[in-house]
Amino acid sequence: MADEQQVFRPAIERPHPTYNAGKQRIYTFKNGYGASAVQGNDECCRNLGLPTEGLFGLFGHGLHGDEYNNTWEVAIIWFDPERDGSYDIVYDTPITEDVIGHVNDELLQQLLRQIAALPPRTTKPLTFQERMNAKYGIEIKENER
Repeated sequence: MADEQQVFRPAIERPHPTYNAGKQRIYTFKNGYGASAVQGNDECCRNLGLPTEGLFGLFGHGLHGDEYNNTWEVAIIWFDPERDGSYDIVYDTPITEDVIGHVNDELLQQLLRQIAALPPRTTKPLTFQERMNAKYGIEIKENER
């Protein structure tokens, strides 16, 4: 079990890979799980050619974490030992079935302690297509994502 006073530091910190702005932090744990914490900013919108002001600007950049108010969007991830460093977002832990938005630094540390305390996985997480089929009874082809 993780020490309640332990402070977790990211294994990787880089610009957000999709938006080419904002930040992404990757945390890794011995149980095979990890966390991806992302923050956006107005530059994310500009890089996608979206407005940062007016009605659209009120809704922000689409991430539920923002560097201006120091919040994060957190996804629980699992590192597939067969794919050398690759990871998938997992949606079937006792912690959450989705990403968690608007997370401040204190809550982030609490979530990281919970993730570190998860038992190791014995099965691979469902793929995107498998989740959609199981949850909604629809089959999504790879080119429809």
